[in-house]
Formats: sequence, structure tokens, C-alpha cells
Amino acid sequence: MVERQHRIIRELGMTMLFHSGAPLFLWVQAFSTAVYLINHLLSSALNSETPYFALHDTHLDYTSLRVFGSKCFPYTWDTRQHKFDPKTVFRIFGGYSDKHKGYKCFHMSSRKFFISCHVVFDELFYPYKNTQNQSIVPPTSHVISIFDSWLPHTNSTHNVEIESQTITPPCTSPLPVIPLLTSVSNSIIGSSSNMHESQQLGTTHETDMLQPSTNKTSQLETDVLPHLQVELFEQSFNTLHNDIEPNQLGLQSQTHKKQPPQIQPSPSMITRSQRGIIKPNPKYALTSTTNSTSIPHEPHNIRVALAHPGWKTTMDEELEALHKNKTWVLVLRTLDMHVIGSKWVFKPKLKPDGSLDRLKARVVAKGYHQVDGLDYTETFSPIIKPGTIRMVITIALVKKWPIHQLDVKNAFIHGLISEDIHMEQPPGMADLEHPTHVCKLQMALYGLKQVPRAWFD
Repeated sequence: MVERQHRIIRELGMTMLFHSGAPLFLWVQAFSTAVYLINHLLSSALNSETPYFALHDTHLDYTSLRVFGSKCFPYTWDTRQHKFDPKTVFRIFGGYSDKHKGYKCFHMSSRKFFISCHVVFDELFYPYKNTQNQSIVPPTSHVISIFDSWLPHTNSTHNVEIESQTITPPCTSPLPVIPLLTSVSNSIIGSSSNMHESQQLGTTHETDMLQPSTNKTSQLETDVLPHLQVELFEQSFNTLHNDIEPNQLGLQSQTHKKQPPQIQPSPSMITRSQRGIIKPNPKYALTSTTNSTSIPHEPHNIRVALAHPGWKTTMDEELEALHKNKTWVLVLRTLDMHVIGSKWVFKPKLKPDGSLDRLKARVVAKGYHQVDGLDYTETFSPIIKPGTIRMVITIALVKKWPIHQLDVKNAFIHGLISEDIHMEQPPGMADLEHPTHVCKLQMALYGLKQVPRAWFD
């Protein structure tokens, strides 16, 4: 029970840290916030009430809950050193104060907490997550950056202004297409200074050749201008293509040497599966035969168990051991009793070779019906690490001590319990003289929450 609650707190705290992008050194505040939220959640064990209400008899105002790790602005009028200082400073919400009525506000640069009840929140902005996103620059392809430099932009350093490259022929009717095409070609090849100069010379030479008379302007526009546009663009593109190396475009050579096909060597050993010889393993065949014939299945209900002679004998032995240990006494049921249920658990035990060793049946109390503070108080989970077992075995080997494993039957139910716990009689095995009585437990029983604690004490 304790380990499960610790896991819930850890998972909830780590979820808040991951969602807000907060660093791991804020795990204490995240876990404290998780405990605060769990204490204000409805619990079926408390009749749909919160643990906080069961302890303080008051409910929480859920409108005061905020998102962990979000941006907040606390009112810091009492910490200002000058009247012109700002009334608030940007901080990060770090949980709720357990000693004051206020919020914990964390300052990123000084790493100090400030508690205030007058706080304005921006729950859609997470400073740590947005800081990490801004620091990560996505990789840009080299090919894209080169092609972007060809296109005219107003803010680019490689662009050439259109007005400066405009060529006006000495004629009464200007040619509107030639300046535009010349400026576009110059802006395309603006990334290289040498290429830019050569293009200016070529453009000037062709422009000098195109000085028509006034009465032949329309003929020039219809006959010469389309060819001039194509020649200028092809010349600009060919010059730029020759100046740029293929490795700058990130292009790989398309000429690949054809490698001869690799011939897989034939295996030196031919297995039985390759020859089609199938020989079953007798060990697995014996296990399959044993499991299908001599090992009974786990019964799904008490009627099936009572009908099987093996399970019936095991159940009688379990009840005899419980009565011999004086695990419970039968008492009359009253209205104010909190009675928990009981059930049978069946399990066949197998030997290393897969054959049946014995059948086991246990009477288990339904401990999930227990109420904290009513029929149990403290719990304990005995755990052991593999390193401890290795250390004990190592010491025994060094000292040359004999190692022997002892299996104590029903060792877990020899602990005494101090609480008043009432349980239903085992299903199908009720006392014939007092079938309506309930069991008042005197010794520990499997399934109770305080059994590990009683066994450890």
C-alpha cells in the first residue's frame, strides 16, 4: 500500500515536471504539489470525501488551484527598496505553501522562493519549456540557403536595388520589359561580385546594340525583345551554374560503380531442420503430457473446488491449520460492525521438471475493504534487494558455512493484531452450528493491510 502510494506521488510529480519543462532540482516542490492535490481528491475509501475533509472537516476552494510551472507575477510591494521599483517581478509557480495561505513563486535567476497570496497567473505560458524551445535552432539545409540567396528580398545584403540597375534607352517610348529583366538577372546573380561585373558588361554591350530609332520602337518590341529576354536569362543562369560547385548544392554524383554481387558462402554444417528431420524433445513432451493429464486447473468458483477431491483435501488442511493456530473466533454479527469479506485462492505448485508437487489453497481476507483508522493504522512492506542476498551467500561461502533453505508453513499468519477486525466466514466452509456468525480475527491473515507489519514485529 505504501509503495503504491509512493509510486502515485512520483508519477504525478514527474508528470508535472515534464509538462512544464521544469528542471529536476524542483522535484521537491513538484512532489509536494502532488501530495497537496492527492489530499484534495475524492476517495471511495472515505465515502467519496477527500482526506483533507476527513481531517479538517472543511473543503478546499478548487478555484485556487493553478498549473504547476506556469508563469506568474506576485505582488512584491513589501520587498521593494525604492518607490520606483516595479511592483511585480516575473516568476514561476512552484506549488502551495504549507505554513501560509499563499503560492510559492520561484525566481529563475536567484533561485529563491517568494510566498504571496496576491498573484496573477499566465497558465498558458511555461518559462522553462519556452526557454528550451528558443535555444534549439532547427538545422537548415545548405541547398535551401543557397537557393534563398538567388531570390530578391528587401532585407538581404546580396540584393541589388531595381532602380540602380534600370537601363533607359535613348528613345521617346521606353522599353518597360528590359529594365525589369535586367534587374531580375542582376538580383539573381548578386551573390558573386565577379559574376555581377561580367553581367553588367554583357548587359551594357547588348543595350548599346539595341538603340533603335523612334519610328522603329514597336518593331523592336515585337521582334527583338522576346529573344533578348530568353538570352539574358539563359546567360545569367549558365554563368551562375558554372560558378557554383556541385558540393555546395549538396548534390551527390550519380555515377556509381557497379559492385559485383556478393555470393553467400554455403554453410559448412547441415542441420537436421535443413534435412527435414524433426525429433521432438522428450523433456517437453513429458511436460505437455503431465500438464494435460495430472495437473488440475485452478477452479474458478468454490463449487468446482469442492467437487474436486484434491482441492477439497487442501481446503480442509488449510482450515485445520487456521483453527489450530486460533486465527479467529466466531462472534455474533451486530449492526455497528464493519465486516470485510473473504475468499479462497488456489494455486498448483510444480516441480522443476514440470510435474505436480502439491496443491495449495489459502483463505485470504479482502483487505481492500478495510478503512484507514478504523481497522488498520500502520502498514509495512518488507523488501530485500538482490545485493543483500548475494552478500549473505558470499559470507557463507567465505566462512564455508552450509547453506540451507527453510520453508515455514503458514509463517505469515503467526503475527498478532491489535485492531478489531471482523471477517466473513470462508465461502463454502461456514460453521454448521453458527452459519451467520462472523470471524473476529486474533491472528494475522493473508490479505490484511497490517499483516506485513505484524509479521515484522
